[in-house]
Amino acid sequence: MDYIHYPVQTGQSSEFARSQSTWMTGILFVQTVLTFARLFLLFDTGSGFFMGLAVTLGWYCIKKNMNITLISVWGLVNAVMVLTDGVHALTVSVMYALQLQWTKMALVFAMPLADFLAATFAWELFKDHERGGGILKPLFAGKQGKQDIPVFAKYHGDEEEAMYQGYNYDSIQKTRVPKKASPGKSGMDPQFSSGGRFNEMQEFDAAKTGFTRKQNNRDRKS
Repeated sequence: MDYIHYPVQTGQSSEFARSQSTWMTGILFVQTVLTFARLFLLFDTGSGFFMGLAVTLGWYCIKKNMNITLISVWGLVNAVMVLTDGVHALTVSVMYALQLQWTKMALVFAMPLADFLAATFAWELFKDHERGGGILKPLFAGKQGKQDIPVFAKYHGDEEEAMYQGYNYDSIQKTRVPKKASPGKSGMDPQFSSGGRFNEMQEFDAAKTGFTRKQNNRDRKS
């Protein structure tokens, strides 16, 4: 029987997720302020109660060290609240505008914006989790040869350079292949010991030049 996919936390959260805890704290602080404003300025107790539950869940996610399962639920709740708070803002803003209550009007429009920010934030963490080995990894990663290149990933250290250093260009198969290890001091074939993108281009140019020379020699013999 098939079930709706949801990410399950196994072990520690990713380094990227843990590094975003400060941003999530800021989002939850804004939502907390808006929750109190909704309860005590707008007197919207029903929606304010559910918004408070969502904010409480968000703080619990941080307490659980950015657990991706809880963050996904928190993001889904905020996505639903974007719709409900957006419709509510459109309906009551007309009344507040006629009464010249600009503060309340600003508050009702700030709530769906904060919900959208929270849902988007959770979506980015969800994509990061899937890129790390989730079943939806093909949806969030592009392909370049034998390597997976995250479409939305940000640059982290020397990941891009390491990708090129880990592979060489096979001029016959026209694909990237792992570097060959040798018993030499560097542990790599002397031909590939320096690695990097520059060697890869040199290798391709050399193969292309050799092919051109062979073709010219065949033309001369014919």
